[in-house]
Amino acid sequence: MNTKNGFTLIELVVVILVLGILSVIALPRFVDISKDARNATAQGVAAAISSGSAINYGAQLAKNPDSFAVNSATECTGPNLQRFVSGATMNTGTTITVAAAAADDGSYDVLAAPAGVCTAATIPSGTLETCSIVARGGSVAATVYLTCTGS
Repeated sequence: MNTKNGFTLIELVVVILVLGILSVIALPRFVDISKDARNATAQGVAAAISSGSAINYGAQLAKNPDSFAVNSATECTGPNLQRFVSGATMNTGTTITVAAAAADDGSYDVLAAPAGVCTAATIPSGTLETCSIVARGGSVAATVYLTCTGS
């Protein structure tokens, strides 16, 4: 008896066709996952800044000497937000939009609006003001909630 081992041409074509279909479906999803990751990190950094602001507010109420006032007309700037988070670089410019965000370098840009008005004369202590940040290379702004200290 004459037996042959191996795959037929039809079987090989079917396997190649299935692999082709899978690559067409899966590959585009993995190619653009880095932007989603940058957007997620911006949300994480925004939440960390918001938590730091709330802790600072509690420290202000307790008269902790290491706390600081959050009471200016423009709290949403890189240096002001940088006080609440370590390990993330907040850029100083406040005149950008999400569309104009620079290429990814691992830092975050503070958006021009809202400005985070925490002026002590007009905003009561404990008021939440919002800022927006975007990861460089990201496409979605994340909201930061600042707790104004009032003094």
